[in-house]
Amino acid sequence: MIAATGSLNKLPAAAMRMLSTVLTRAAVAVVLALVATACKDLPEGAKEMRVTGSWMRPEMLSYGWVTVHTKAYASAGDVAPGDIVVYRQPFGNHNILCAARAIGLPGDEVSLSDTYVFLNRRRLKRGDLEGNSNKDSKAASKTKSYMETIGEISYRVAYDAKLSALDRPEVEARVGPARVFVLGDSRDYRRPANSCVPRRNSTVEFGSIVGKLIAQRYR
Repeated sequence: MIAATGSLNKLPAAAMRMLSTVLTRAAVAVVLALVATACKDLPEGAKEMRVTGSWMRPEMLSYGWVTVHTKAYASAGDVAPGDIVVYRQPFGNHNILCAARAIGLPGDEVSLSDTYVFLNRRRLKRGDLEGNSNKDSKAASKTKSYMETIGEISYRVAYDAKLSALDRPEVEARVGPARVFVLGDSRDYRRPANSCVPRRNSTVEFGSIVGKLIAQRYR
């Protein structure tokens, strides 16, 4: 290795510049190949966006970059319950991008009672994960976690352990045409202080849905 390095040092300046150019181009080619490999499986219409995900903890962090499939849905009926959708939410004099989980589609009846979610009068299945909601033991003691299932999709939801049924308003809604009922996985962030909570019975207009979240870059 020392002899090789010494030989390189003896090369003319022009040859060194040429070698440097070749190595730089080779490195760029490798990087481009890696990027192409990483992106080849992404669907057409996939875009990176920065969204607010505080309502989706513990599945998501509060704020960061995600990949959104902007051509995943042609209508509200194309949304699958359990999908994480990204939508525009009015906030002050502008819109922000929020993420939430789709629960009900047009025509569905959705109701919330304490920590239970009912879809068309059937309670969603869930398993108790209390004590496993967060790696931080202090945070875990403040939350109750469950593994909730809708259709074939299971996901973790968290509730504030200090709140009771009286602290959680009951919600009953029939999802209207071209609307989707959404909830965050951090269920007690549904209070009005959370800027991502839709103003109309937790439903969003299909026209405000940007697409389906398919990947996160910041976890």
